[in-house]
Amino acid sequence: MISGDDIKRIKLQLAPPSVILNWSHGEITESETINYRTHRAERGGLYAEEIFGPANDYECACGKYKGKKYEGITCEKCHVLVTDSSVRRVNMGHIQLASPVVHFWFLKGVSSLLSRLLGIKKRELQRIAYYETEPMEEALYLVTTSDCKEVRPGETLYSSEVNVLSQEFSFEVEPAYYVEDAPRVPAEEAGRVSIEDRQLTNGETFTAVIIGSIEYPMIGEVDLLVEEGDDVDEGTIIAERPADELCSQTAFEMLLDRYGASIKGEVLDREILDSLIFIVTRIKNSAVPLELGNHLSYLEKRAYERIYPDGFIADTGAAGLKGLLAALDMNELHRSLTDQLSHTSAAGNRRRILRQLEVVDQVRLSGNNPQDMILEVIPVLPPDLRPMIQLEGGKFATTDLNDLYRRIINRNNRLKKLIDMGAPEVILRNERRMLQEAVDALIHNEKKE
Repeated sequence: MISGDDIKRIKLQLAPPSVILNWSHGEITESETINYRTHRAERGGLYAEEIFGPANDYECACGKYKGKKYEGITCEKCHVLVTDSSVRRVNMGHIQLASPVVHFWFLKGVSSLLSRLLGIKKRELQRIAYYETEPMEEALYLVTTSDCKEVRPGETLYSSEVNVLSQEFSFEVEPAYYVEDAPRVPAEEAGRVSIEDRQLTNGETFTAVIIGSIEYPMIGEVDLLVEEGDDVDEGTIIAERPADELCSQTAFEMLLDRYGASIKGEVLDREILDSLIFIVTRIKNSAVPLELGNHLSYLEKRAYERIYPDGFIADTGAAGLKGLLAALDMNELHRSLTDQLSHTSAAGNRRRILRQLEVVDQVRLSGNNPQDMILEVIPVLPPDLRPMIQLEGGKFATTDLNDLYRRIINRNNRLKKLIDMGAPEVILRNERRMLQEAVDALIHNEKKE
């Protein structure tokens, strides 16, 4: 037997999922510990005998095999290996996560090793990991004319989308106006209805309703209450309103000129939108003007995907960080940072590069895989290291660890169910964030009531 005196040093390394699975004797899928009636461990739970070993020496869970003579036999009914119960101090289990999470130490540690390795600010890194949004001020524009099929006239685009799409497509936009108050349009004189398509000075088309000598411009998809060739009397309602809720600046100015102060609206030049931060993790098409690690807002990501469908992958949360870490070439990153250092004289930039280079070299020379900072499998300690003790009156006292594991399992199972149901992405992101927080609590030993 090895004694403490025989150990000269201990080396700690990141455990990849394959190693954790090799440690494990089975996957834990249920959050229950023991049955309150039988006081036996629940199958698939945190004390499951088929995973961790028999609760009683040389006795399977169902009682079919009892005695040392059956040692080594796995019961075909309860699937428990007949052996000494002391294995419950050694055998580990695991929880297979429905979505990856970031290891707390590398995300929120004092030095935030992951932040330094990727060159991402700590606060921004946490926003990505926890699916937090950041406010963005955007102006809304209306496409007036377009020379391509990818962008259609009448389509609304935010300023971020205009900036990206205009790099590849030819189209014209104007500030969008919200027509909040528009009166009904009555005929000002009797006559026969004539309906024509016209063009504004910006090339945008509109419908002109002509009755007698008077023209009534209609902007957008307006439901007309009259038809071509109808004879109408003075005061007949032509349309409930002369414009859609959104129109271009040129169209709004024409409405004001024709209908006067009865038209009320405002330009949509300052909308506050909440956007997730996406990380570019893979470039499939060399024509895509992006680089690995670029940060994109949701609007920018959507615009680039319109130009280059299936040309790149950008993700957020732990999955995005894992994809970025998987794409890192540590030797190439070391050479790039060394080159930057030799061409940088500013003291602040040199300190930042040196800090990043230090972490890169530590990871590179240690033999660790940086992807293993992202957890996909959670190891579960043997049950006898987190015991439940029966008190007087039949109640049980347990360690905080069981509660922390239970929270992870419950949230993980709920996320799996929502994924199978095809739940909306906004719901899945909230569940992924809650799973990340549950794993954080386990690693950081935070018990919440």
